[in-house]
Amino acid sequence: MTVPVTLTVDPNSVNVTVSLVPGQSGRLEDTEFLSESDGYTSELLGVVRSEVEEAAFHPLSDRASEAVRSWAQRAFGVERTLPFDSGSGHPDLTADPQARSLHHAPAIILREHGQRSVLGFFESIARVLKRPGAQAPLGLAQLLYDLEPEQRTAWGSSKGPVPPALGPEPLFPMLTNAAQLDVLDRLQHDTSVVVQGPPGTGKTHTISNLIAALLADGKRVLVTSEKGQALKVLIDQLPPKLRSMCVLQRDQWQGGSSDLRQSLGALAHLSATTNTERLQQHIETQQAQRRQLLAEQAKLRESLRAVREVEWYEHPEIAPGYRGRLDEIVQTAERGNADYQWLPPLPAQPGQLPPLDTDEAQRLWLLVTQHGPEILDAHIQYCPDPGTLPEPEEVSGRIRDIDAANTALGSEPATPLAQALAEHGDVELAVTEGLLEQAQQALQNMGMSADPAAWQEKSWPTRALEDGP
Repeated sequence: MTVPVTLTVDPNSVNVTVSLVPGQSGRLEDTEFLSESDGYTSELLGVVRSEVEEAAFHPLSDRASEAVRSWAQRAFGVERTLPFDSGSGHPDLTADPQARSLHHAPAIILREHGQRSVLGFFESIARVLKRPGAQAPLGLAQLLYDLEPEQRTAWGSSKGPVPPALGPEPLFPMLTNAAQLDVLDRLQHDTSVVVQGPPGTGKTHTISNLIAALLADGKRVLVTSEKGQALKVLIDQLPPKLRSMCVLQRDQWQGGSSDLRQSLGALAHLSATTNTERLQQHIETQQAQRRQLLAEQAKLRESLRAVREVEWYEHPEIAPGYRGRLDEIVQTAERGNADYQWLPPLPAQPGQLPPLDTDEAQRLWLLVTQHGPEILDAHIQYCPDPGTLPEPEEVSGRIRDIDAANTALGSEPATPLAQALAEHGDVELAVTEGLLEQAQQALQNMGMSADPAAWQEKSWPTRALEDGP
């Protein structure tokens, strides 16, 4: 008869404290070391087993001694009763087996937890596999054979081939890095994957994303761990709305019963307060928004692909020396920038409207159709023959002359007289200059200034000049 206990070590005094797990009942483990060949039978032990396993008791109490005494009277049938010694001394193990007696001698036994449960689990699997037409589950087959991904997905069962763990469009609510995404991608083509790494590399984060994706796909998820604390850390990383849908069951002596009660209570509250019709409408709305976002994503990816394709397209020669990719053509144009600075800058963006409207384009098409493309020759502005263009030195000299004239004029605006003179040719200006010189000579002969502002207003020469001939 066994009862689970916990051991606590004081780090200061190194004292070990042994405590019973509150509310934990005992268990008969006679089948672990006795069999029918020893004369053992369990037919009469139902009452004793119920008394031990249904209610908690102290292993040093009188109730425990009475349970051991009752077991000794029934374990070997009605024909043999095993003597029971209620004293605290240990039995003589060297005595003849037929003369041995049963003693109530408590002891602390350290052993691997859950060994009997694991053994019973595998025994039940063995019983199921012995049935006619039974198919071994994939998980059990992987314990015995090295199976490739194709073999795992093709492994047959009563429900057909085993599908990959994740569907084609899993939903991951949390961010993932490249290594975590690789693990999740592999589960879209396989039934299992082994992830190994030191603490802090994101294993729990990856499992949280995987659980959320499986739940969104309508699957049920079972997570097991050697340590209960790992399960607590995992459930804390799940999105808050998913935590209430999870049932946490840790070891009984680590608050497992309390965790189970809280989990079941949260599920009961969620079930009682959820309107299935409203929830279905919300799901459909979210799915429609997701489809819209996926379509927008596909559109943006196609636009990006088209932009990248334009960048790498090899253009034929569009002008002497200009060919290849767009960046190569731009680099060629920039290298000749110094030679073409006199050209006006091009607009940053082309015009939004085409040069011809629909009616003009139709009329142009009719003209070309009826009279041939030669009709456009009279209206096309061709580039002049380079042989008819002035030499660069001549153009530079003319530009320098213009700059010198502008400098001589200064920043003052031109008078109407200067504007009128500028509109006449060089011959007329030369005649004008000759007449001005003759007028200045005549004024000097009369003893008058060449500047009309200096003339005397009441003198007869001034009145004669102002009145004219």
